[in-house]
Amino acid sequence: MSGISRSVFAFLASLAIAGLISSSFDVLAQDKDKKKVVTKDKKEASKDKKEDKDKKEDKKEEKKEPPFKPDPAHLEFKHVEKEKTFWVFAVAFGADGKTVAASYRDHSVKIWDINAKKDVQTIKGKASADTRGLADFKGLLYIKNQLAVGTGHWDIKKKERKGEIQLFDAMAAKPGKPLQGHSQDVVELAVSKDGKFVASASEDKTVIIWDFAEGKAVQTIKGHTDTVTSVAFSPDGKQVVTSSLDKTLRVWDIAAAKEIASFKVEREVEVKDPKSKDPKKPAMIKTKESGREFTHAVFTSDGKKIVAGNLDGIVKIYDVDGKKELKEVKAHDGVLALAISPDGTNFATGGWDKIIKVWNTADGKELRSIKAHMDTVSTLSFSPDGQWLASGSNDGTVKIWSVK
Repeated sequence: MSGISRSVFAFLASLAIAGLISSSFDVLAQDKDKKKVVTKDKKEASKDKKEDKDKKEDKKEEKKEPPFKPDPAHLEFKHVEKEKTFWVFAVAFGADGKTVAASYRDHSVKIWDINAKKDVQTIKGKASADTRGLADFKGLLYIKNQLAVGTGHWDIKKKERKGEIQLFDAMAAKPGKPLQGHSQDVVELAVSKDGKFVASASEDKTVIIWDFAEGKAVQTIKGHTDTVTSVAFSPDGKQVVTSSLDKTLRVWDIAAAKEIASFKVEREVEVKDPKSKDPKKPAMIKTKESGREFTHAVFTSDGKKIVAGNLDGIVKIYDVDGKKELKEVKAHDGVLALAISPDGTNFATGGWDKIIKVWNTADGKELRSIKAHMDTVSTLSFSPDGQWLASGSNDGTVKIWSVK
């Protein structure tokens, strides 16, 4: 074989070997690509299965939590004006239990006839020529044939704010002479068991006790450092209990205008130890901090205990003479409304969670839970016979419930 032939043969052989090697690499590459595709498909299939599982779990959770639907009430009243509804600030039964009054955010009071199932009177509040800036009608009392409403206004002539109790004839909607004495708006009212005295709680941090028949102030109670949010008489009319934005609950002797007991909510929390030297894992210590504000408080029928609710959703029962806490129960997200039955056996609470709960006063046990409104339960009132409970809400409705 000549030298040229040998060279050609060697060249052709090298091409054949290169082709075989290249073909082997292609096969390996294809196998690798196939494995990648299979692995990717498996991952995507696994991901799809996980997503399907998550969706099924979500659907299960959705089934567990159906939309909030209020329980059917015995009666429901709704004040609508120009296609608008208004927050209900306060409700109060008439002395005969046949009517219920409600104050609304549009400076009006509606009187609803329970048997006729309709409103029979509308009272509209308005500022006079010498006043402006009429406050909301927050406090409400139904005393025989008179309605007392807590409010306030700006006195144009004297250039000062005044809080007052406006009085109306419930039958004729005729205004009477207002009771004036507060320097800021009146936000809550209470009446003594005998109907002789009215107490008004105000943003001016005071409570005034009024002789209702005489229409004059007989005592002013001072001591709170912020708005007084509620006031209630003891059964004998000698004491009042008040709650305030200053986060305290206080009991007062009316005759002496003297504080005889004070309570506040404290809760234990864990905080970083300021002395800890490790910034990544600081030591924790337990300490006490004030709970949120009390919103309402009432005496029990024997006058020896106080039932109070606060914005933490806690209901506390206190011993007045012993000046100590007797019981605590978790009631709502936040307690905004509280009322006690005329005989004192039960009390009711309502709050941000749209629910009303009825409790046994003696042992603090929950007796009943009612899905009541589509918004915050803002106010509660028992009928004179204790068989019915009226509730008002930010959803604009007043509802009547059987307590049985």
